[in-house]
Amino acid sequence: MTRDQFIAVLNSTYFSQVFNNNFDCFEALFTNSRNKSDAILTRYQRAKLKIASYLALWDAAPDQAAKDAIVGSVDGILGNDPVNPADARNWPPTDGVWGNIYNASPVQDGGAVQWDGTTGQLIKQGDPIVNLLRFNALIDGKTIGNTPIFTTPAGKRFIPTSCNIRLVTVSGLTLVSTISIGTNPPNYNNILGATLLTELSSVNQVITNVLSGAYSSIAPSTTVYCRVSIPSTATTYNLMASIVGYYIEE
Repeated sequence: MTRDQFIAVLNSTYFSQVFNNNFDCFEALFTNSRNKSDAILTRYQRAKLKIASYLALWDAAPDQAAKDAIVGSVDGILGNDPVNPADARNWPPTDGVWGNIYNASPVQDGGAVQWDGTTGQLIKQGDPIVNLLRFNALIDGKTIGNTPIFTTPAGKRFIPTSCNIRLVTVSGLTLVSTISIGTNPPNYNNILGATLLTELSSVNQVITNVLSGAYSSIAPSTTVYCRVSIPSTATTYNLMASIVGYYIEE
């Protein structure tokens, strides 16, 4: 028996056990079942290990008689070798299951997305210069304090372009809040200075502050806070503070 013939025997012996149930295979494909896919790929990995082990013995055998003895020793048992089914996946490239989005990592959490090429199948991290990003946090306007809105990633500086304050819930209002946004404790006002929310008295009203003149860009690995410096007098006064802007490489 030649090596190619031995490979054919091994493939027939072990891969027939990998795909031993056509219904399971079709169901794994058409329902995108991770459990069924993993079961099939586990068998596939074990089959590959068995085939590789027998071929290694074949290649190390000193003569044809020894090689023939190895052929006769094939047990046909997949066994229980520890394997990672994810190692068998090659669609999308390197990892994933059918329907997963594939993209080179890492990417910015919450970042913008662009098409990569013209196939309609690949995406990439959006260009931070042309794609505006928005980060927001819910603020209790009745309580003096500082609420984090977001933290910039390492290596990227954020250029804010506007700050938006939306009234989410309100009841029993007598006096509105004064808030500011920034990165400079304790006042947190180097992006948006202290602002009395005079116009925010009804749900979903918004104050938009387009930033102009000199104000602070946000360094990498820096947390931006919204500060309530003067609390509202109300039963409830909850706000959504948002920052819009874009990243540049530091």
